Amino acid sequence: MKTIASTSLEKLVLTQKMMKISRQGWQYGRSKLQHPALSNVMYNIIVVIYSNPDISQDGISKALKMDKSSVAKIVSKAIEKGLVVRNVNPDDRREYRLQLSEEGQEVVKELLDTLREWQDKALKGVSEHDKKVFIKVLDMIEIKAAELDQQ
Repeated sequence: MKTIASTSLEKLVLTQKMMKISRQGWQYGRSKLQHPALSNVMYNIIVVIYSNPDISQDGISKALKMDKSSVAKIVSKAIEKGLVVRNVNPDDRREYRLQLSEEGQEVVKELLDTLREWQDKALKGVSEHDKKVFIKVLDMIEIKAAELDQQ
């Protein structure tokens, strides 16, 4: 018979496994990338900008579930490194819209190629059917996590 403690441990183990796999992917990427001095958070932010050109800092904050001041600091560093360009929103002059510079686009392309390479290696031997099921389950978890976040 399962106890409350063992049930909680099983849930915790799932979370720990997801975090461990994520860290392993990032560690692999960092070992291969030409910009290893960038933090994982900065990489995440520039990927969000890549996926959402003209996003605001507030939009990044919401997308990554990060506080606004941390996002502002990291975006400023990305601008200093020449990866991101900040433009005033013509519809709301108090807000900035962010875009990747050419160098930022190259960094994201390299990152995504490297992470795809890691993913292919990590999933080697997993059937296409199992990959589809795995992605479907992850999508379901992501949706449920977002619902819980709204409560």
